[in-house]
Amino acid sequence: GSLLGDGFLTKNSNRSKEYCFRVFHTEKQRNYLLWKSKMLKELHPRIGSRSSELFTPTHKMFTDMRVAFYKTRTRKNCLANSYVGILDWLGFLIWYLDDGGLQSRRRDMTITSKLFDSNELRDVISRLNMRFGIHMSLRLYKHRNGVMCRVRVPYTDRLFVSKKFNELFIEYSIPQDVRYKIDLSPLKQVKKLEKI
Repeated sequence: GSLLGDGFLTKNSNRSKEYCFRVFHTEKQRNYLLWKSKMLKELHPRIGSRSSELFTPTHKMFTDMRVAFYKTRTRKNCLANSYVGILDWLGFLIWYLDDGGLQSRRRDMTITSKLFDSNELRDVISRLNMRFGIHMSLRLYKHRNGVMCRVRVPYTDRLFVSKKFNELFIEYSIPQDVRYKIDLSPLKQVKKLEKI
């Protein structure tokens, strides 16, 4: 899930033959980063000493994944690979926690993506919809010099998805510092002050 979100594959140094997994989060989400470290403990990840950064040792597995996710040398941008095909509810939640959030007063659940081809993203959404029994859609927006994609969980599926996500929060002891991303409580109405 993190490879669709904030995570990326890179070399630890110019001398490395293989790649490693790396992810940054804000200091506010440090507990979420520590949780990811615990989830990846078999890969012996380390946390950066001066930042909210997690990185693993280099490994051939990550080099193979890099070939699948990166069509260019610099940016991940390919979803037409077998790794995306095995995304489960936990992977979907991690993608959402990395790049998603609640939008507007209606509390729409969305995931923003700037890196992936919209046609490949539509294909992934279609497969996830069939697998999970939901009806996500994709909207395109102009963004600087390109297009930004926003995956949207419709209002009708929101409670079902939120319930699944809440179950995963409990099952996997996901930290509370990212729970706000799935809290469907309505926003408090702010009264406008009348001009005198």
